[in-house]
Amino acid sequence: HKFRGNERSIAHMATSGNETGCAVWACSWPVTRTFPPGFSSPIEKRRDGKGTAAVESPENALAVPLWVFLAKNAEEEGEDMTLIITLVVVALLVLWIVSIYNRLVRLRNTAKSSWSDIDVQLKKRFDLVPNLVETVKGYAAHEKTVFEKVTQARSLAMQATTPEKMAKAENMLRESLKSLFAVAEAYPDLKANANFLQLQSQLQDLETSIESARRYYNAVVRDYNTLIESFPSNLIAAQFHFRQEEFFQLESPGERQPVRVSFS
Repeated sequence: HKFRGNERSIAHMATSGNETGCAVWACSWPVTRTFPPGFSSPIEKRRDGKGTAAVESPENALAVPLWVFLAKNAEEEGEDMTLIITLVVVALLVLWIVSIYNRLVRLRNTAKSSWSDIDVQLKKRFDLVPNLVETVKGYAAHEKTVFEKVTQARSLAMQATTPEKMAKAENMLRESLKSLFAVAEAYPDLKANANFLQLQSQLQDLETSIESARRYYNAVVRDYNTLIESFPSNLIAAQFHFRQEEFFQLESPGERQPVRVSFS
């Protein structure tokens, strides 16, 4: 529709503070007086040949408000997309932190469990040593120095509470047991004793189990310590107070070999 009439009244309509709602222009937003720079009104005036003012059609009158609406809508969509991206990044960061934390906990618990396995095997050997000493003593009672060294080394090993202390005590015990079996080599009757042969077999099985458990423990500790030292997982480890574990290492290459308990 076109409105014709007095120019003053039409200009008053165009610049009026009243909002024109959906009932007039068949739109979903009001037409207001606020316009971008360069636009004085959404309703442009023109003059016909008779000198009277004519108003553009409602479609042209709504062109500027539509542009403003679309721009505002695009801006809101951009803000929503930024918020979604931010939430996704935060969620991924939280999942990464949880993953690293759980891996640290798993390796720490595995290291403790594998050390417990070593401790069990060592205690079995501690219980076996006195019987072995008494059996050898029955044939070589004069070898008191050897027996005392074995007993002392066993006592120190039983008092060790950390892998480092246990490794030192283990070295002493292994050396003393080597001396004990060296004494047994000189007594053929002892080597043929059924009780001694049984103790020998049990000790050999325990030595194999201890060595296997020690290698597994050290492998777990290596992975755990590496994760604590590596970036960026070291940030999570420091934040939650994860500490490196000690290796169960023997001092020299020769001492890393199991005690030889065979006389063949």
